[in-house]
Amino acid sequence: MSIKGVIISKATPQPGAKPVNESTSGLIANGVAVASKLELDKTYVLYSKADAEFLGVNEAYDIANKVILYHHISEFFEEAGEGVKLYLRVVAQSVGVTDIVDTENNHAKALIDDAEGEVFQLAVAFNPASGYTPVVDGIDQDVLNAIPKAQVLCDWAFSKMYPTRVILEGKYYTGPASSVPDLRSLVNVVAPNVSVVIGQDLFFAQKLSEYNSYAAVGTCLGTIGRAAVSENIGWVEKFNLTNAKKERWLSAGLSDHKSVTDAQSEWSILDQKGYIFPIKYSRLDGFRWNNDHVCTPVVIDNEGNMNESQIRFSRTIDKAALAAYGALLPSVKSPQPVNPSNGKVPPIVILNFKTLVEKQIDSDLSGEISGRVVVIDKDSNLLPPNPELKVGLSVVPMGSADTINVKLKLTNKVE
Repeated sequence: MSIKGVIISKATPQPGAKPVNESTSGLIANGVAVASKLELDKTYVLYSKADAEFLGVNEAYDIANKVILYHHISEFFEEAGEGVKLYLRVVAQSVGVTDIVDTENNHAKALIDDAEGEVFQLAVAFNPASGYTPVVDGIDQDVLNAIPKAQVLCDWAFSKMYPTRVILEGKYYTGPASSVPDLRSLVNVVAPNVSVVIGQDLFFAQKLSEYNSYAAVGTCLGTIGRAAVSENIGWVEKFNLTNAKKERWLSAGLSDHKSVTDAQSEWSILDQKGYIFPIKYSRLDGFRWNNDHVCTPVVIDNEGNMNESQIRFSRTIDKAALAAYGALLPSVKSPQPVNPSNGKVPPIVILNFKTLVEKQIDSDLSGEISGRVVVIDKDSNLLPPNPELKVGLSVVPMGSADTINVKLKLTNKVE
């Protein structure tokens, strides 16, 4: 007989996959080393602008070296918030954008590996050396060439269960919009995990002539980091880029260093072609991103399956993949009963695994998906020669209205 009344013991956590914070981001950029502080080709972890300043990267660093590094970092934390983890890697100014993202090189790939899968989105900022002459086809040709390489990088990362997406700095935009490449229909390129930003904080870009052609990947990266995986970075109510007190985004432009409001007639074309840039809504203060585009067409097949045609869709499916991975990983190589006549999974095992995944998805993506379906293939065989459990997972993302269409009329009666 016990006289202790209530007995409480501490549960031992079960081993699973390393959890992910989808706000955690990465920034890789060209720059200059700082003696005894900042080394090239080394990955650093920042939690604030002060951490960058400790490395010798501050506003004076940008001006002295005629690069944009501290500004991108500062903008990231302005949007995402201090305390959000940012992985930083600085490479030589001689390294081009395509070379940075190429998996044959140890640049972006090294940052993702160093972060061990924590980087849920990675921005690439381009600061070429003085004298660099861009070959421009709407934007710098090196940036266009980097798009398929960046997708290969994302595919490689996903194969390691390190899902991420790449935000490229679309420098040197040259209109008109009708003549620039359509990022949603590039020849032989489908890059659902790659986006291109061509917008800039015009007030900041006026500080140095070297800044005139920049695009605000740090700001965009921070907005993505601040957004839930289900949220469009163009959400009007939540993501106002302008802060008058901090002199942020008082005016906005494209990376041709011209006011975005002067190019209003071209917004629709640029939007349809999949570029990310700031816009201003009538009778509303401040600037917002136009949308969360990626470099792929929008595809929906006859069965209703959708591709990852927006940043929020790829973030959602990646978070679902990580949830399923975390739920199932502890069960790999675990003993499971099988049907003695054929080695296939019995109903109880099907139910157990289905429940396992459903609970994890419902926990990790609560409020971030509209629905989910988990199916365990009843023909899965857990005996040699190829013991494999086949799991099907479908998620329905959250929707958002790009346009709200109101029909207005005068009437002499209301019914």
